[in-house]
Amino acid sequence: FFTRQPRNATVQAAGPCKIWSLAPIRFAELSNRQPAVALELAMALGALVSRRLMNKPRRVAVT
Repeated sequence: FFTRQPRNATVQAAGPCKIWSLAPIRFAELSNRQPAVALELAMALGALVSRRLMNKPRRVAVT
């Protein structure tokens, strides 16, 4: 989303679910119409990325 690079994934849901997709242009429109909602969405995405980075296995270089 933030890099605007194409992504793909293969997933299998454990049960019924809804899939949401938000193109960058639609996010820009949302931020103009409802900036508070756009900010909440951006903060939630940032928190998700942060959690994933914290849980990522770390490599330590040996020199």
